Amino acid sequence: MPVLVAIDGSEASWAVLPHANRFAQALGLPLSVVRVLNPLLDVGDEFGPSISDAADSVAARWDSEITERLKSRDITANTRVEIVGRKESISDAIVRLGEEAGAEAIAMNSRGTGTIRHVFLGSTALAVLGKAGRPVLLTGPGIEPSLASDAYRVAITSDGSPAATAGVAAFAALFAGTSVEPILVGAYSRAIGDDEPMREMGRARAHLEELRAHFADDVPLQTRIFECEGNESTSHAIVRGANELEASLIAMSTHGHSALRRIVAGSTAMGVLKQSTLPVLLVPAE
Repeated sequence: MPVLVAIDGSEASWAVLPHANRFAQALGLPLSVVRVLNPLLDVGDEFGPSISDAADSVAARWDSEITERLKSRDITANTRVEIVGRKESISDAIVRLGEEAGAEAIAMNSRGTGTIRHVFLGSTALAVLGKAGRPVLLTGPGIEPSLASDAYRVAITSDGSPAATAGVAAFAALFAGTSVEPILVGAYSRAIGDDEPMREMGRARAHLEELRAHFADDVPLQTRIFECEGNESTSHAIVRGANELEASLIAMSTHGHSALRRIVAGSTAMGVLKQSTLPVLLVPAE
């Protein structure tokens, strides 16, 4: 049950690799690196008796390039170059490979270049997130190199909605029995009509405390609420809080709306991905 890393050969796509490797190590899981080949788009000037032979030649070259990249970074992983099936998209192939491998998570760079309504994602990453049925670890445009550390802390957010609570439960199960140090994190933004801010903060903390029930009693779980400063957005406060906590990863549900939506609102997940210097682990809202 590996962590499946999908790359497309671009330098940007490789940004996720060191973060996925640390994530896999923290969970005690193997790493697999895959690249999907579309013969109609990727064979180009490669010569061969047939397009199939030419595709095989390109696949062998790509696999060698992946192996060399892994060797240069001292990362151990299985490698695979997969040729898309008939009428299969790149995202479909990645999802299929995840299913065949029984992957615990799929990791990739978001490659987003702008806001698409509520989502800041490249089309392939967005499609994988919607189809995968498993956690997807994404790196955004602000990602920084993975820092070596003995601790692997994960800032897990919730907005109090059933979808977000289900996400917390999924993360608790995923991290159970591993070296991951989970921290439940929320961001509170004052709004007109709020009670006295300290009381509102207390309600937010109480919500996070209720989520302890999803974790084993022996898990040293922390809870933290960060108040938005001035006109700071909730997504920026989440990113700021995760960095202050020296987290290695931010984990959250992709959607969620509730009376506690100011802790984390639905589109906040994409705002976090856009601004974060850390990778973001997303579970699709049910």
